[in-house]
Amino acid sequence: AGSRAQPPAAEAAGPRSPLAAAEGAGDAALAPLVGHSAVVICREIEWANVFMGFEQGNRYTLRDESGAVVGYMAEEAHSFSSVLARQLLRTHRPFTAVVMDAHGRLLFRVRRPFYVITSTISVEDAHGRVVGEVFRRWHPFRRNYDLYVHQQQFAEISGNFLAWEFELKDAEGGTLALIDRNFAGFGVELFTDAGKYVVHFGDGLPPGGGRRQSAREDHSHLLHGGAIGGQGTDITGVAKLRTGVQVAKGAAGRDVLQVSRSLGLDERSLVLAAAISIDFDFFSRHARAGPSLPIPFFLPWFGGSPEEEG
Repeated sequence: AGSRAQPPAAEAAGPRSPLAAAEGAGDAALAPLVGHSAVVICREIEWANVFMGFEQGNRYTLRDESGAVVGYMAEEAHSFSSVLARQLLRTHRPFTAVVMDAHGRLLFRVRRPFYVITSTISVEDAHGRVVGEVFRRWHPFRRNYDLYVHQQQFAEISGNFLAWEFELKDAEGGTLALIDRNFAGFGVELFTDAGKYVVHFGDGLPPGGGRRQSAREDHSHLLHGGAIGGQGTDITGVAKLRTGVQVAKGAAGRDVLQVSRSLGLDERSLVLAAAISIDFDFFSRHARAGPSLPIPFFLPWFGGSPEEEG
């Protein structure tokens, strides 16, 4: 990735909403959310946007590789000024979202300030301390990002032209993670902002991550279902072709990304933030005035699991 100047310190956090933080919202609280080989991020359909073009606050559901809900992300957008900013500034608007566990307890926040050319998104812990930032690096056609944790760069993304797959690499070029947007169907891709991203972290627990919740444990209190894009979490065939990532088969025959090292929990939260920034920058309907397409120019039959293709 090469050496780069350190990012500027994040601005002081603004007023907080009265959402209760998870007790001891550190490694123990983050592990059930990001301590998995894959995390699926599903952006929900905004019906007012579909029928009237009214920009609503973004909402996402996060699931583990078994399909169980492990968390939620919701834009804090309750004031009149935030509603107005969404209509006028669209994807360039300032954006703050809370990330919660499956029980609705605050884990961390993501903040995206207003921008003109290149976007920035930061992650704050439940107490308002900045954990790291994701900076989009300008390029005329590539989709590039730099990821920092505690002001130290740990990964970069150098996406191809019109990429739907975003490999995170370390300074030596080793694979750290993969953000893989799945094709959700022509109707969804053409007429809505909804989408599905599978974030692959590879096998093994992150350092200090504690014990992951097993897919065999009782999830009866959680919601299930494939939602947008189906239930599959396999790495799509297109992603394999266009990135050259190495894949092995894990439990239940699922694809497991081969990584140079396992990311820590804070680093994984930054990868989730990068996926949200990518969604805003390239896959929101109002972001498509630039070099993007609402559907992939390739045939979507290359990728995914049989569940997705069915």
